[in-house]
Amino acid sequence: FDPTKLDPSLIASMDSCFETASLSPYLPVPPEVAQKMLEIANAGPNDVHYELGSGDGRVNFCAANVFQVKKSVGVEIDSSLIQLSNQLRQPSNVETVTFVLADLMDPRNVIWDTIQEDATVLTMYFVENALARLAPIMEERLREKACCRVITCGYPVPEWIPAKVEKKRGLPIHLYDFSKADAFQTTTY
Repeated sequence: FDPTKLDPSLIASMDSCFETASLSPYLPVPPEVAQKMLEIANAGPNDVHYELGSGDGRVNFCAANVFQVKKSVGVEIDSSLIQLSNQLRQPSNVETVTFVLADLMDPRNVIWDTIQEDATVLTMYFVENALARLAPIMEERLREKACCRVITCGYPVPEWIPAKVEKKRGLPIHLYDFSKADAFQTTTY
């Protein structure tokens, strides 16, 4: 791979990905990885699931259809992906799956209040730098939440210690269990 020899049209399209992506460009997880993320979280009918950076909604649909969660909310900054997700939503998902347009980097955004009140499972697929930027917000909002499981795909949350790490299709999946007393223990201690 030689980045100096990239087709200029590819570079332009990659730049456009970052115009709306405040954390990471859109890269969907394979369906079997989405399922593994929710399996590791032990998601089920008593859970309220939030997918941060929900893209086309595939993790939300998996949570609703396969794991029968009580509710699944996709949070996305790109309005065109929210529109796509709503188009892909099946009639059976109308009551349980919703999508919200929000910037997760704004800790005052009302979505964080909702996540703090409702979420029992949070899933996300962001690059490590984005996870490092989100970590302080999640720590502040989830510290009092004794029943939330955070699952990241691809990258760990820097300085957090996962309760479990598994791989699916070569992608590491990290579980951080906030129901455990040491959930906020970090590698810097």
